[in-house]
Amino acid sequence: MPGFRAEFDGWLQGSTGPVNISQVTILALADPAEVAEVVRELGDDDVAYVRVLGVIEVMNEILRDKKTLPERFAEVLKEIREKLKGIAKSFNADAYELSITASVPPAITVSMTFHGQGT
Repeated sequence: MPGFRAEFDGWLQGSTGPVNISQVTILALADPAEVAEVVRELGDDDVAYVRVLGVIEVMNEILRDKKTLPERFAEVLKEIREKLKGIAKSFNADAYELSITASVPPAITVSMTFHGQGT
């Protein structure tokens, strides 16, 4: 059975057939260290941002099902925070925010703020 990285890549690309978010979530729960490694290896570009958003969606799926993140996902959150710092700098963002709401179910969101910059 493929690991998180392969299933995650297939899910994001939509190219591996019937892979769905539930399968990716099961693999993430089985190996959060691999999830953290996937984030750690990303660059600071648009593709990295899309992939970080994908990891956040996987984590939100876990939150919808379990209502909390297992403690072993602390490393994943740390890596996401670090990666977002680099992406925000690369994008010349004025600020970024990683939020975890206490709603039911809880959810993780990301936003970036840009002021006075032309496109």
